[in-house]
Amino acid sequence: MYSFGKIIQIRLFGKSHAPAVGCILEGLPSGISVSSERIASEMSLRKPSPLIGTARTEPDSVRILSGIENGRTNGLPVTIMIENKDTDARSYDKFRTAPRPGHADMPALLKDPGFDIRGGGQFSGRMTAPFVAAGSIARQFLETKGIEIAAFASSIGSVRTGSAGSVCAASPDSPGFDDIRRSVCFKTRALNAETDRLFEEEILKAAADSDSIGGIVECRITGLPAGFGGVWFEALDCGLACGIFGIPAVKGIEFGKGFGLAGMRGSESNDPFIVRNGKIRTETNNAGGILGGMSSGSDIVFRAVFKPTPSIGKEQRTVNPETLEETTVTAGGRHDPCIVPRAVAVVEAVAALVIADQVMREPEHCAAFAEENRYGTLPGADDASDRPDKSDTSDRPDKSDTSDRSEKHSLSCISCAGLDILREEIAAADLEILRAMKKRMDAAGKIGRLKASAGLPVRNPDVEENVIGRCRRVSGKLGLDPDVSEDIFRILIRSAVREQESIADDLKIKRDEDGSS
Repeated sequence: MYSFGKIIQIRLFGKSHAPAVGCILEGLPSGISVSSERIASEMSLRKPSPLIGTARTEPDSVRILSGIENGRTNGLPVTIMIENKDTDARSYDKFRTAPRPGHADMPALLKDPGFDIRGGGQFSGRMTAPFVAAGSIARQFLETKGIEIAAFASSIGSVRTGSAGSVCAASPDSPGFDDIRRSVCFKTRALNAETDRLFEEEILKAAADSDSIGGIVECRITGLPAGFGGVWFEALDCGLACGIFGIPAVKGIEFGKGFGLAGMRGSESNDPFIVRNGKIRTETNNAGGILGGMSSGSDIVFRAVFKPTPSIGKEQRTVNPETLEETTVTAGGRHDPCIVPRAVAVVEAVAALVIADQVMREPEHCAAFAEENRYGTLPGADDASDRPDKSDTSDRPDKSDTSDRSEKHSLSCISCAGLDILREEIAAADLEILRAMKKRMDAAGKIGRLKASAGLPVRNPDVEENVIGRCRRVSGKLGLDPDVSEDIFRILIRSAVREQESIADDLKIKRDEDGSS
């Protein structure tokens, strides 16, 4: 098996022409909601499109053999298997004595003369199928924490996305996250229909010439708080680079402006810090959202370079490893003239696995997804006055207090890890509660403004009692104490009433002032 990750770990098994490929995904907390439809949808993005992809058409039906019950993870390893249904080994025997240039054939045969060369064996892009399935689960886990990932094809061959494709510059022309997500609408994973057409033409031209082309996949990760990540070999960019380089055909990666930084001055490359909605952000993102191996608070942006598919229909020079005689080879069979459109889903999946592992390695930072370094980031904290006073340490744990250390000392390493995971789940639940409260207060404010404009009274006892009745019914179905839930909802209702009364008073004052003038 081939694996990466420390806590959330993926172990690949299988080969291109074996009965199946798959993986074992370990380290996920129990209780994560997993949609099989979502997995199937993301697997479909890896499938080849007619004309611009390989003729090998695998159904890619994902079988979950363990780790998920009733749509939720159960804390055990998730075993994923994807059967190989459309294999054809007839064109591969000749590569044993005439290895394909640019492919793993030659070093693999020299390392192991018994190497199963069919379909490229374990070096095949077929091995990325379980990556996408596992990555879909990781993405669903991350989205519960407000972390989202999206990628697109930024260049194919000589065709490049224009300046609007650069997500590094703080420019109104830069694509938004939703723009990037909409790349799923185009078979080349371009940002728009015109670029999709140009990308397709470029691929078809190469295919017509029995050749292939490469390209670049650009990826954005949003929702990481400043300070999240490690340093040195635990750094975010180290982890992402390691994972992305594990994808076959990746030959380079850059973050932010990347290699373009070499031609800039420090005054140009440095990203000035600013405050937006009570949060520290950077005005530009030349660093790609990572400083010192940690998130700067801005979106992480990186680009991965994919080389042209090495299996092409043109005659190429090679060497017979058995006789050391020079010869030629022409790669027949079924191959993608460009793997970039299919690779976008793989880049998204690997990025998700890397970030999910980092989340689990930093239990103390999981709470930071709710507070983002504690100050100025609670939902609705748009003003410095909403931030806790740094001089007030009343709600901070006493660093001299050894109770937590004593608690952990009395537990086994496994139990201690389980304790951290459970506390992380509570932190994630707390964040969802805070977000729901903020959303509720925003809606209450809108209702208050409508009522004030229409001259309606703030309170409506019938509506309030309907809310309480619904709260008690749902609480009972969820196994919660209806009385406790009612108490909480009455507090929320009182808060909403105060907000609406304040809005009504402000509007009345404004009307009086307008009338007197």
